[in-house]
Amino acid sequence: MNCQEFHKMIPDLLAGTLSPEELTTAREHLTSCPACAEALRTARETLRSVTPRFEPSVPEGLEARLLDAVHRRATVSKTPERHPRRRLVGLLSGVVSAAAVVIVVLTFGLNTPARAARNRLTQAIASMEGLRSIRIELRIRTSEQENFDYIDPHREFVPHTLEAIYKPQLLWRVEKPGRKALYDGEHTYLWFDSLNDGLIQPYAPDAIGMLNLLIDPSQLLELERQLTRAHTGARYELRREAEVLYLTVISPAQGDFSQSDHERNTSIIESNTRREYRFDALNGRLLGARVIFLDGGRERTLLAIDRIEYDAPLDTATLTVLPEGINWTDQTRNTPSPRLTGIDAKEAARLILAAFATWDNEILDEALRSYGAHARKLLQSRYAGATVERLSEPVRSGKYPGWFIPCTLRMGDGSRERIRLALRNDNSAGSWVVDGGL
Repeated sequence: MNCQEFHKMIPDLLAGTLSPEELTTAREHLTSCPACAEALRTARETLRSVTPRFEPSVPEGLEARLLDAVHRRATVSKTPERHPRRRLVGLLSGVVSAAAVVIVVLTFGLNTPARAARNRLTQAIASMEGLRSIRIELRIRTSEQENFDYIDPHREFVPHTLEAIYKPQLLWRVEKPGRKALYDGEHTYLWFDSLNDGLIQPYAPDAIGMLNLLIDPSQLLELERQLTRAHTGARYELRREAEVLYLTVISPAQGDFSQSDHERNTSIIESNTRREYRFDALNGRLLGARVIFLDGGRERTLLAIDRIEYDAPLDTATLTVLPEGINWTDQTRNTPSPRLTGIDAKEAARLILAAFATWDNEILDEALRSYGAHARKLLQSRYAGATVERLSEPVRSGKYPGWFIPCTLRMGDGSRERIRLALRNDNSAGSWVVDGGL
């Protein structure tokens, strides 16, 4: 990269809209060019000093008029510059005019693509107010049996339906083959058709993962709006065709992968994606969305909303009806084991896996409470009598709120099995529970 190319990137550097690759290239240039480093430092200090603490509305056409004025002034001056690298420094230091500083603020700060996207998201959120109900049909590349948050770019699409009633109280139902969930205004019910197992929980929107954001699409739009304010490396594009507005968000995988890549590409937020939204230009309502997985030069759609029906004619009784023949485990009355609180993740893993040897129900009923009764019996038939041969250090990965602990087990039949135990204790009791890996 030369200095001229770097100067062209300064607006995006200030706006925080460079891709990770562009940011790396810019940083490498800065380490070898003190003049450009000084130019960027001065630009940041000037922008910080003149940026207001609120977001004023910018009169239509003002930016274009100011840019045109600066262009005319720059054209008048034909004197060659001795130090072209310092051109932006001179601009921001007052060599041109105070009006140029205003341009920098409007162009690099307040009127970025992220701001335009934020304004569109704000209008869309407002348009959702007053909805009585919604029905959404969508497809996700995932497993029928896995949790609702899980994605796999290499799998086929699995159909999902989501229905919600907002008034007089919130009720919702989410279904895909193999896993279903509903909220009846008091409890969340999650069940698995193939196992005839079900869990009864207090209100637990995380039971349906990211789909909770679609129960009220304004939640999804609010999340995107908040991301426009954060420095996540996302880039935004907004365009209009006839009566449809298109918002595109190109976002790198979010989360911490410094210790492990285990969670990379297992959820939308933890993947490199392009998220495409369509809005009604007249009322701002969301019309549809697609999430595309970006893998180098290859792309694959992960999620596609096929249909959104606002104020759908939904019936409360039908929405909240429970299936027959399900063996329900009531988790609203769980009493945490005192042995699984107040300890770190590795010690919790040691205690839980040690309980496999005799299948200590006092510990395992609590540790395996995210599994239904039938699933726990299946786990007992497989892991009862197993002992720990090796227990590695816990690691974090992605956005997962718990820890992953690689383990090697000696099974009851003498064979070895390697697992990556997922443990979390972000419940109200602070008790460690197994969240996956078995």
